[in-house]
Amino acid sequence: MPACAAVNCKNRQFKGCGRTFHLFPFSRPQVLAVWLANMKRDRWTPTRRSVICCDHFEAECFDLTGQTTRLKQDAVPTIFQFPSHLKKITKPQRKPPKERTFVHPTSNVEAANTTATPKLSTSSAINYHHCYAVPQCTATLKRRLDVALDQISYLQKKVKTLQQKSRRLSKKVTLQCNTMR
Repeated sequence: MPACAAVNCKNRQFKGCGRTFHLFPFSRPQVLAVWLANMKRDRWTPTRRSVICCDHFEAECFDLTGQTTRLKQDAVPTIFQFPSHLKKITKPQRKPPKERTFVHPTSNVEAANTTATPKLSTSSAINYHHCYAVPQCTATLKRRLDVALDQISYLQKKVKTLQQKSRRLSKKVTLQCNTMR
């Protein structure tokens, strides 16, 4: 009664089981190498009596023309139920980041004046794409300042609680060390 050699497959061959079991293709070493790679069993080599059940092959892999079910010459097992540590985890592709451009409110005025004035060199032109460029709107500046101040106060509270935790733990350690002496 041979059993299937695939990982996590408990199928056994017995009379009336309704499954076909197939020997490994030792006469075709290239196909055998693909079978072993698909099985993902490290440090395992099949014997002449090792078999794999029909559950691991797709329907197109079988030759059903005769009285017995046979595998086609190029058939390779592809259907397996691997444990989680053997499964290949594919992460979804991330979208590329959107290109961000900052349009300064005075850029429209400058664009209208470019025909009348000579073009400035790149070294003397102001680059408004950097974060240190100050927008003209005071409301935007005020909003950014409020967000920064809120973040500072939150982080200061967090630092304070972590310092308290650290002090409590150090006191606890020193008390335990003193009691052990």
